[in-house]
Amino acid sequence: MDLMFPKDDYHLKYFGHQHGKAPRKFVAEIFPRIKKYQLINIHKYFDLDPGTSLEAKELVELISIAKYINAKEIIEVGTFNGCAALNLATNLPESTITTIDLPVDEEVDINDIPEKDVNVTDRNGVGRCFKGTQYENRIRQVFADSMKLDWNTFGKKFDLIFIDGCHHYKYVKKDSENALAHLNEGGIILWHDYGQSEGVSKAVDEVESMEVIAIKGTRFAIGLNK
Repeated sequence: MDLMFPKDDYHLKYFGHQHGKAPRKFVAEIFPRIKKYQLINIHKYFDLDPGTSLEAKELVELISIAKYINAKEIIEVGTFNGCAALNLATNLPESTITTIDLPVDEEVDINDIPEKDVNVTDRNGVGRCFKGTQYENRIRQVFADSMKLDWNTFGKKFDLIFIDGCHHYKYVKKDSENALAHLNEGGIILWHDYGQSEGVSKAVDEVESMEVIAIKGTRFAIGLNK
């Protein structure tokens, strides 16, 4: 087998961690007792798009971390098809999930963002995984450009903030600033595509008020209170 040119192009992404300076640790090194929280139900596994959404391993670790910190208020930037929000609601029955994505019926000016960073979901498919389920009443869909969204309108702070929206540096920077200003004491921030996306990595590396660690085997970076 020619390891330089694998037959499965998807395999290449595991070698794509070219950016970022955060130290790398396995999630169980960061949270030694996390194995107590690994009893998880995965809903709509086959809706996980390997090119865009979370890997199954990443979804499991996202849920495990949320359970570990007993997250009650969760916010996600970048709804995509709603699979992450659905699974968080499924596995954390006392939680409320707020999820943000671009307006469906409005034009949003993203012309200055390179295509590789846009990360825009098919507008007809935003949140489709949780729509019509018994968990939908605990998931609040917010349609807004996160660059312009005033998080003060939520009227609360969050225990877990998951950032996976536009991957351009200026968006990740703004999303991170909002997250830092609206994080509960003891809460955490998770960024997706750290290491792969230059814009994400650059913005996350500039966060100085938290300890930032890249989670081995995933595309996550996690921000912890120092």
